[in-house]
Amino acid sequence: MSNFTSKNSNKNHVQASFLVFDDYHFAELKDLSPSSIKLAAKNVSDNSKKHANENRKKLKTTTALNRIASTLGFKGGFSNYNNAYEDEILPFMVKHNLVNRSDLFTFRREGYCVPVTKISPQKISERLFFNGGKIPEKVFTGYNFPFDSTFSDGHFLVNGTGLNKEGYEELKSFGIERKGIVSKVSIDKDLLIVEQCRNVILKDLPSYWKNRSVIDVIIGKYLMDLISGFNLIGDLLVEPSNAGVELQMYTPEGGDCELEIYQATKACELFGNRIRDFAEGWLEVIPFNDNLIFLKGANGEYDFVFKNMRDKPFVFNYREGALKLIDLPTCINDYDYARWYYFNYQGQRELDEHHAEQLHYQSGGTTSNYPDYSLLEAFYVENETYSPKRHVNSASTPVPNEFKAIANTNILVTDLVTIAEFDEFLKANPEYYKYRQESFPGELAEREKTGVDRNNLDNDKGIPVACTWYDAMAYLNWKEKITGLSLRLFKKNEFENVRRKGILLNTNSGKTDKLGFKIGPIRKIDMDVKGTGGHNTFVKFPNKFTWDIMDDGTKFIPLNYFAEWVMEKTCVRSGDLSSFYGDDCFRDNILSTTGAYKSTKIGFRLCYEVDH
Repeated sequence: MSNFTSKNSNKNHVQASFLVFDDYHFAELKDLSPSSIKLAAKNVSDNSKKHANENRKKLKTTTALNRIASTLGFKGGFSNYNNAYEDEILPFMVKHNLVNRSDLFTFRREGYCVPVTKISPQKISERLFFNGGKIPEKVFTGYNFPFDSTFSDGHFLVNGTGLNKEGYEELKSFGIERKGIVSKVSIDKDLLIVEQCRNVILKDLPSYWKNRSVIDVIIGKYLMDLISGFNLIGDLLVEPSNAGVELQMYTPEGGDCELEIYQATKACELFGNRIRDFAEGWLEVIPFNDNLIFLKGANGEYDFVFKNMRDKPFVFNYREGALKLIDLPTCINDYDYARWYYFNYQGQRELDEHHAEQLHYQSGGTTSNYPDYSLLEAFYVENETYSPKRHVNSASTPVPNEFKAIANTNILVTDLVTIAEFDEFLKANPEYYKYRQESFPGELAEREKTGVDRNNLDNDKGIPVACTWYDAMAYLNWKEKITGLSLRLFKKNEFENVRRKGILLNTNSGKTDKLGFKIGPIRKIDMDVKGTGGHNTFVKFPNKFTWDIMDDGTKFIPLNYFAEWVMEKTCVRSGDLSSFYGDDCFRDNILSTTGAYKSTKIGFRLCYEVDH
């Protein structure tokens, strides 16, 4: 038996790693020792017995032990791993001086205002195992890199107003100027300054920035441009660097951001050049087998990554418990996708996200039509990597009386759900009522005490209810159990197509904001609004409004301050088809609002889709 033992690193807060099994179980692995693996296997087995269901069967401890050993690249099960740990792993660690397991990912000398983020162990694992290229010799995490004495707050040093006279004059003597109006000429001028004076130390800067080199000051000037290149997609952070910088910058097809790309590329190249002057911040990559790789830092510090690892446990609920799984309607695929993405998918996720963004814009996408559902999910669907569950009803299914067929479509819809109908739902579902996401702090207690629903103070309970998106989902689930149908909301484009057949309010000013989104003029609120604003806003329908009724009987409310929830986790204003924020960018709404803080009511209706 080897006398070598690696030091445990609890004092360094080493991040735990998670192994996944294909039957929706995962194990937390804190160390490579057999005792740690035994504990991980026992914990996952015990947990499987507590939460067994049709998807998650009970898992024996011996089965978990063997799966962990296999995940780490060892054949013959845990009994073989137990021997291999003593005969192979420990001697390997002695040979490579891997003596102190430590956190090699968190910046220890971050300083102030360094706009790059921690590279996680999972991202490194996926780069090493799933990138498809040759495994690099080194990877930069910056864990002990001296950001504080090189780039920290470098943006403010050059572009801010905190310099003393001597410091300003010293920068000026090298030709270093504030960023101002950037051009290719100004960028090339800075590159020339670095080429001529790269390692010259500036001595007259204030004490916080004391003794920085010219290259550090120039990089500091462009510090904010490093964000888009600090990734493991390209080779900026690995050695050898064959592919160079890969920017996470995206623009619509034909968009002009050539200068921004040039600036960010040159800034990242300078940064990559500079960090290669240091041993600090770099980890040596030492493969053990096809599934297990050690990462070595300074002074015997080390950590390890393995194939298909995860940084975090999977959470078996929906949006942090906003809806219990039993209250999800069949139209919600988010949970199924998240579970597939965590347990079943293997690949370099950071690279996939990059390709998904590129595909969106190369396919004619813009910022304003960026989907509110997962762009990455859409990418996997497009590439037939993931197939979402599709719940479409048979055309022969009897149609309940409350549904109306929309002409020239396979969609049937109800009228907007009323206050009375929603109250009936809440009475029939007391468990949901108790845990539902509040639209304002203290909503449940207030309603329990007063019996009044502040969001629906209207005397006529036959008019549309104002509720949250989560409320609409739970209501769909309830109605599915009653009708036996797979129900959903309108999709955004469906709502717009049908609504355009009616009377729209022309409030578009023809102007756009700085991001290119269409905006309307300041509109007169067409609701009865009282209160002091924010959560103390009380919104009622006006005393009189006229329904806009389509030829097929579908009814809409022609008011700009009434909106309808749609499947894309956003809402569309019924008056002029603008977003909740009054523009044409349908980004995520706050899903737990009823719209009151924007003087708005948000309602919903049920949709029913047949197969043809």
